[in-house]
Amino acid sequence: MCALCGVPTHVAEPTPTPPKIPARARFAAFKNPDCRTYIVGASLSMGGDSIEHVISYWVLFQQFHSPALAGFAVISHWVPSLFGVYFGALADRYDCRKIIQAAQLLFMSVSAIWGVLFITNSLQMWHAMVLLSVHGLAGAIWQPAEQLMLHDLAGRETLPSAVRLNSTGRSTGFLAGPAIGSVLLLALGPAFGIFTSAKCVTTRRYNRPRLGAHRASTSDSTSARWRG
Repeated sequence: MCALCGVPTHVAEPTPTPPKIPARARFAAFKNPDCRTYIVGASLSMGGDSIEHVISYWVLFQQFHSPALAGFAVISHWVPSLFGVYFGALADRYDCRKIIQAAQLLFMSVSAIWGVLFITNSLQMWHAMVLLSVHGLAGAIWQPAEQLMLHDLAGRETLPSAVRLNSTGRSTGFLAGPAIGSVLLLALGPAFGIFTSAKCVTTRRYNRPRLGAHRASTSDSTSARWRG
């Protein structure tokens, strides 16, 4: 007899058992060697970028005492990000690895030129404006490709973990970079300190996983969609 309705010939259906949801592993994205290398490289790169800001801004203030140049440094850093939709389209069409390497090459070049100008004591205001503009442009080119590359390395299963770890690493580099830059500025001077920031970017440049063409199977359809 059914205990629910009291009908002798009725048999109650068994209660379905809910499916077991597998527990998510902590730091799941770090189990992927390529993803781990990529996230650590992002932290180093952000730290080197912050080191360069501290040292270059201090030298510019000491040499020029120009409020207009200080304002230009902020504007040139963020205005290129307004064109991020176009750089995102570029990252969606072409190999993200090569785009990121090109942006890192610009970062390294800017840091190296800063160091040469500091050593030779030949820095002029127009030099500073050009280098600040190139640095801001490199950052705008790099960011969309950076996010797409993280998606492809981590995959759907570990993408939330990769996003969290990448954000934590970038924030750590962003916070630790100024402190490290201040120590390098006092210990090594502006020239050799900024060469160290270039080395941080170089480490990321050559530790990047050797992947094939990014999204090769979808590049044609993406280009057609943007043209349409």
